[in-house]
Amino acid sequence: SLFWDGRASSLEEQALAPLESPEDMNQDLAELERELNAIPVYVRQFAAAFGKKPDREGVAKALAAFQRTLVTGPAPFDRYLAGDKSAMSADAVRGLELFQGDAGCIRCHKGPLLSDGEYYRLNAGRPDDGRAKITGKAEDRGRFRTPTLRNIAETGPYMHDGSLATLDDVVTFYYRGINTPAGGLPADADALAGQSFSEIPLIVEFLKSLSGKLPEIELPLLPSLLRDQSETLVSPGSIDKKGVLSHRIQSPYQRGETRIRVLLPEKLNEHQLYPVVYVLPVEPDEETVYGDGLAEVLKHELHNKHQAIFVAPTFSALPWYADHPADPQLRQEAYFLQVVVPLVEKLYPVEASPKSRLLLGFSKSGWGAWSLLLRNPDVFGRAAAWDAPLMLAAPGKFGSGELFGTPANFEQYQISKLLRNARIDEDQRLILLGQGNFQREHEQAHDLMMTLKVPHTYREGQIRKHDWHSGWLSEAVELLMAE
Repeated sequence: SLFWDGRASSLEEQALAPLESPEDMNQDLAELERELNAIPVYVRQFAAAFGKKPDREGVAKALAAFQRTLVTGPAPFDRYLAGDKSAMSADAVRGLELFQGDAGCIRCHKGPLLSDGEYYRLNAGRPDDGRAKITGKAEDRGRFRTPTLRNIAETGPYMHDGSLATLDDVVTFYYRGINTPAGGLPADADALAGQSFSEIPLIVEFLKSLSGKLPEIELPLLPSLLRDQSETLVSPGSIDKKGVLSHRIQSPYQRGETRIRVLLPEKLNEHQLYPVVYVLPVEPDEETVYGDGLAEVLKHELHNKHQAIFVAPTFSALPWYADHPADPQLRQEAYFLQVVVPLVEKLYPVEASPKSRLLLGFSKSGWGAWSLLLRNPDVFGRAAAWDAPLMLAAPGKFGSGELFGTPANFEQYQISKLLRNARIDEDQRLILLGQGNFQREHEQAHDLMMTLKVPHTYREGQIRKHDWHSGWLSEAVELLMAE
């Protein structure tokens, strides 16, 4: 039986209850069925799993099937019972002795789950009909199911109403005395008369030994997060030890799974929207031959210094930030414009305006930053390129041939041609600074922009190693964020 009052007799029955409950998700199940049937990916998945369209029965089966995987590994207590006498501390062992003996906890908390599954009235917390709502019997008022003690240290607060915050509070409740309220029904348990309060920490130590290793769960890819992108699947954000959020993506514009990493300022103002700097990769997938741009941002705390959100997407093929003329799974510009940018603006407090969408890259991604802005001047505000092959005249070099496909397609993204047709205002929205391998290309690009009278910021800078970590990134961000 499940729930405190035992109203559900299976995981399937339990799964739907919080969906409908006004106190939980308040979801009309008929409306839920309509919503799921409007999402093509879910329709396919339900057909594969259950042989029918999405419905409440399938939802319950799917949720229950997942819940049955949530099994923890052996707790220190299990290892102790199996013969490993070092698995529990001396205090925990003494607590076990009290639990089984003088404290009498085992009378109700027994068996594999450390629960007898029965219902008792303890008169803890606020009054509640409890089991009586299910049985209709007056004598069951205030009775609740004995909870399992498995992983109990991880599941506070405690009692049916969460009125006891800690395990120490719970054990103290039993030691202090169980009262019968005026005019109420008597409790089904007695106080631990004659027991010393010094025993409480020992029992708490034993209860802590009942937690096993939690199962590792890979966050799922969810459909229909973006309008008009129902075939794009996105995982909820997971966060690493450095505070970087990460989403896994499956998009029809990419050959395989990609990722979007997000770095937020440490102190977010809930009433503020932030500019976003897109740190564009040089390599496919998560390769880091030339370093990690987001790691460099984190190293210098540029997200805090400039109060900006930094986003680093990945691409399944070598990124040249174009769309292949024939292969629908090699559409990098479409992926960036129709998935990455909308996703960031849906999930994070980003100011959705051109002036607040900033592009940063070097080498191929410097080319990409400029081509994205020059082709989409109404979407992006500024683009900074460092040590980039901006004057590339034909596809082929540096692995560019695979993505551009044909010379005709390449010409649509060619920086020199885009500069001749530039639709940018007088603001210096193009930033060109420093070099390592492409000094001559930078000089030519600067000369061309001077001839065409295209406003830009140009810094020659020192010759540096062709790498994210060679010291140029902080200056680039400074220029992007300049008023």
